[in-house]
Amino acid sequence: MFLQKVKKQRPLTHDLIAMIFAALDVKIERVVINDLREGTYFARLVLSVKNEIHQKVLEIDARPSDSIALAAQAGAPLFVAQNVWEEVDDATEVLEALTEESRKLAESLSQGQLSFFTEEESHEEAPEESREDFPKQQQDDDDDTEKRHDK
Repeated sequence: MFLQKVKKQRPLTHDLIAMIFAALDVKIERVVINDLREGTYFARLVLSVKNEIHQKVLEIDARPSDSIALAAQAGAPLFVAQNVWEEVDDATEVLEALTEESRKLAESLSQGQLSFFTEEESHEEAPEESREDFPKQQQDDDDDTEKRHDK
């Protein structure tokens, strides 16, 4: 959202952390995605804290999702450890296919090729043969509703 400059009603976790960092004059030096264990990623935030007495560099554990969001907000570099990079499957083909699908959808939207139901159309009765797909309880409820409307 922050990349698209969308204003939120309330801050998300990473927004709150960024505000605290700004208030305390903490700078995000970098984020490192440093481990992958049993399908869970781990990250480290490398921070520099400067005050009138001294400057200190801290490295703390953090969730990768928050770390990536903080790095993007702050314009800080993001690194991935070699062992993590090598363990992850290459998703290039999947991402390219998704990108192409998104492009086609956007193109269809811009050309007005998609149609939408009106409210009346969305409430029309489904053909009798398609009612077999509904669970029995749903069919009973629908039959009761039809009986009330018929009265």
